[in-house]
Amino acid sequence: MNTPEDQPHPDEALARARAAREQMAAALDEGQEPGVDEPVGWQRVWKRPRKPEAGSRKSKAAKKVGLRKQRKRLQEAAKRRLAARNSHRSRVRQRRIGIAAARRDVRALSRMRHSGAWL
Repeated sequence: MNTPEDQPHPDEALARARAAREQMAAALDEGQEPGVDEPVGWQRVWKRPRKPEAGSRKSKAAKKVGLRKQRKRLQEAAKRRLAARNSHRSRVRQRRIGIAAARRDVRALSRMRHSGAWL
């Protein structure tokens, strides 16, 4: 256990922390800004560089090709969603279908039982 003599005075510790504040801030800021040729990783939206103006000056044909691809992608996604929605049956409907199938099986078995057919 520490004795009171071993522990530094709170005012001294505060003064040392204030003196080291600039060093700690410099160490934290170091390496934050990437170099010019260095690839940029994830950044917050407001820190990301804006898209270059040259990219927005596409030819009409290039814009149409991009829009066509986008439309096709969206249509395929809609087809997938429709297929997924139709493939799922509600519980009530599943139960009703299952009960009807069981009823048919029972009827067929009872007909077999009451007929004179040999298996």
